[in-house]
Amino acid sequence: MLDVYVAVRVLLTGTFTYLLCVFLQACWNKRRLYYCASKVKGPLAFPVIGSAYLFFGGTQNIFENFIRLGKKYGYTYKLWLGNRLYFVVSKPEDVQMVLNSTVDRLSNIKFLIPAFGNGLLTLPGDEWKSHRKLLNVAFNQKILNSFVGTFASYSNVLVDKLEAEADDNFFDLVPILTRCTVDILIGTTMGVNLNIMKGGGHNLISWTSRLSELAVLRMAKPHFQPEFLWKRMSMAKESKILSEKVHNFIKRIVEMKRSETAQNVELSGTKRIFLEQLLKLEDSEAMWNRETSIEETQTILVTGSDSTAVTIGFVLMMLGMHQDIQNKTYEELVCVFGDSQREVSLEDLHQLTYLERVIKETLRLFPIGPVLGRHLTSDLVLGDYVCPKGSSILIPIIAIHRDGKVWPEPLKFKPDRFLPNEISKRHPCSFLWFSSGPRNCIGFRFATMAIKTVLATVLRHYRVVETEYSSISEIQLKMDVATKCVNGQNVKLQKRLQQ
Repeated sequence: MLDVYVAVRVLLTGTFTYLLCVFLQACWNKRRLYYCASKVKGPLAFPVIGSAYLFFGGTQNIFENFIRLGKKYGYTYKLWLGNRLYFVVSKPEDVQMVLNSTVDRLSNIKFLIPAFGNGLLTLPGDEWKSHRKLLNVAFNQKILNSFVGTFASYSNVLVDKLEAEADDNFFDLVPILTRCTVDILIGTTMGVNLNIMKGGGHNLISWTSRLSELAVLRMAKPHFQPEFLWKRMSMAKESKILSEKVHNFIKRIVEMKRSETAQNVELSGTKRIFLEQLLKLEDSEAMWNRETSIEETQTILVTGSDSTAVTIGFVLMMLGMHQDIQNKTYEELVCVFGDSQREVSLEDLHQLTYLERVIKETLRLFPIGPVLGRHLTSDLVLGDYVCPKGSSILIPIIAIHRDGKVWPEPLKFKPDRFLPNEISKRHPCSFLWFSSGPRNCIGFRFATMAIKTVLATVLRHYRVVETEYSSISEIQLKMDVATKCVNGQNVKLQKRLQQ
């Protein structure tokens, strides 16, 4: 009996000693991170979880906490999330340095791959550089200009579909706008007309919506991230099934387009749509294969359609809450189009300067990506602080965009903040509507043109009578693919009397 007791004691002592050595070795390896972190203010961090307790609860807490912590600790502070060290940076000069000098994404960006594909959004720095260089040609201005007719055509379908909603009742803009932007994305980048707005009935939107929800949830919740825990959850199985469905859907379109291009005459070099450009890369680049084309197509489709739809919805909400600004926007449309119901042209987009200011002010208040992240592969000096290699940077865009020191009356909707003379007074990185630096959004011009076209079409046919919100401060936000309303983008529409 004594021998058993001694054996157990030796085993427990040995196990404890081993674990202690592992812990001390980990601490020693991170000693420089601990030292640099000690020089920076930040919230209380507990063993194992760090400051992750601040982000328990719904994803809407993320927005509130970044704004609150910024007010408490200033433009730079630290966050320990588990055993990972983050520096939260919101001073525009420091943000510019981070975005111009780093391109590596956070390590937990990998949790978005099931929803977004392993493309430009999630690729590590070196792979991203090579992909971005090859894909830039698919988003050159000549190709984008050729899409305006398609934007306008789908916008007219949207106008027809909205007629059923213009009945003096509140309705959520998100479903119909998402169907519209998916039609636009697939029609322009993939060259396929699914007619989702006309009842095409495809399940793609429900698949990608749920996938995005699961991916963002896992990324935001540290206790969902360990693989051995995640794979035992029902959500992991659901995510795998949905990801395979989206992957197979895109694969069928890619292979169909490959078959078409093989049978048809050679496409003119600079006129290729996005997917056709990817197929060309399969033939000309050793690093590019069919799977690469599928992954990049999924990235563009999922990120582009959701964020574009939500932005259009926020603009319509803001116009419903600010009737004077809606009237001024409509007056500009009348100046450009008169009483004609013709489709929007490229020349029209250049003339809609007030509408563009309205869009920018909307994206100031409701940025598409509320938080940016970068992983440091070398030390970075920001003012008095050293952010060491191995740590990461978080850039809370929503806190920057609502900083009262930069934006007086930050919760007031004022499109004229974006008049040229006003813009010149601010640092360029005080407004990050499509990020900044080399890893900015590749589709920002596409998105801007699509948003302006849809809004210019809808607002000539409908007036936004009101929303369910009386002030911007009432709008609760949550983090998803893009910044979203917790309670939906609910408005009332009224059809305009045509001359």
